[in-house]
Order: sequence, then C-alpha cells, then structure tokens
Amino acid sequence: MSETQARRMGAAGYLTIAVAVGYVGLELYALQHSRERVEPEAIYAQFIGARRAVERCGGNEARREDFERNLRAVSARALRELVEERPAAGAEALAATLAEQRAEREAEVDALLDTQGCAGADARRLIKLYEVRSRLSLRS
Repeated sequence: MSETQARRMGAAGYLTIAVAVGYVGLELYALQHSRERVEPEAIYAQFIGARRAVERCGGNEARREDFERNLRAVSARALRELVEERPAAGAEALAATLAEQRAEREAEVDALLDTQGCAGADARRLIKLYEVRSRLSLRS
C-alpha cells in the first residue's frame, strides 16, 4: 500500500467516524426533545398556552367545558409527576411551581399575541390545539 493510499484511507476513516458521531448526536438530540414533548409539564404548558390564546382571541366556547375537564386531568397528572420526582419539596410547593409555570406561559402567549395578533400563524396553531385538546377524554 502506498503512502497516498494510506492517507486516503485515513481521511475516509476520519470522515466515517465524524459522520457516525454526528448521527448519534442527532439521534440523542431528537430523543431528548421527543421526551420533552410528552412530559406532563410540557403538555400542561401546551394546554395553558391554548387556553390563553382562546381567552384572548376567542374560540369555540361550546368546547370550553370539555377543555377545562381535560386541563384539570393534565394538571393533576403534572402535579403527581412532580411529587414523584421531588417528594421532599411537598405538594403545596410543587403546586405553586405549576402556578408559576402557568403565569410564565400565559405571559409568553400574551407577548406572542401582542406581537403577531390573533390572525398570526402561532395564534391559529394555539387555537387549533385548543380544539384538538378539548376533544380528548382524559381522566385525572
């Protein structure tokens, strides 16, 4: 094997390793974000954002009762998960944490609506999410 062939094989080896490491990194990144989307706190934040958008922009009022029932179920589950993760913190403190998260999410949606208005793509997506989440049959 000549020195040129050895260099080519070395470069190809490095490239193969770089591609493999990059692929594994992307898979780990995707796995982490997919977990975040199904975490009870993330789902709770989605519900809060959707409700805030409908409160500000209007939506299907006939679905309000269904949505609120599902929100109560999601809230209860998020609190249970938090208590399981951090039992030393206490349920009252963790309920206060959820209340803070609710206020932060509502402020985010308010800022979004102040910037884009109710006709913006993000507002429409939140209102559609409200409709979808109101059709669920969740139990706490």
